[in-house]
Amino acid sequence: MKIEKYIKPLLLAFAIVFSFNIFAHDCNADQNERRKWHEDFKIKKQEFLIKKLDLTPSQAEAFFPVYDELQKKKMEIQRKVRTQFKKIMDNPKEHTDKDYFEMASAMANAKVKEAELEAEYLKKFQPLIPAKALMNLQFAELEFNKSMMQKGPGPHQPRNNKDGKSEGNQNKTKK
Repeated sequence: MKIEKYIKPLLLAFAIVFSFNIFAHDCNADQNERRKWHEDFKIKKQEFLIKKLDLTPSQAEAFFPVYDELQKKKMEIQRKVRTQFKKIMDNPKEHTDKDYFEMASAMANAKVKEAELEAEYLKKFQPLIPAKALMNLQFAELEFNKSMMQKGPGPHQPRNNKDGKSEGNQNKTKK
């Protein structure tokens, strides 16, 4: 079994998740709405993974607390990089090539840290779910993320119209 086969899908998965998370923060969104959206997202993802990985209720009950722990750690890595990225993008003219290189390095290092975490948690998942489910986990995550991106942005992500201009929050009802 060659690991090279899995590198491209893993990198694609990271790119999707990372890009999704970089742009996911909108200061104007209501925190309760954002929290509810994240909880709904988590539930949909769990339901999707249970089905795709063919997990029994007892396997799901054992697996998801550990899986959620991994996701929180990955989100913290992404949050740190996103904060650095935002500082640079808020004032791009104030930064040097060195700053941009450091940001690119931080983004690459975040990918490495996430890969290390995934390898660490793979060992934690092994006694909880079947090996076939472990193998299919990352592909199922990719498929879920792709399906969610096709549905459009969450409540805190503005859509762009045909001209590429933000239309604001599409999920809020107008009063």
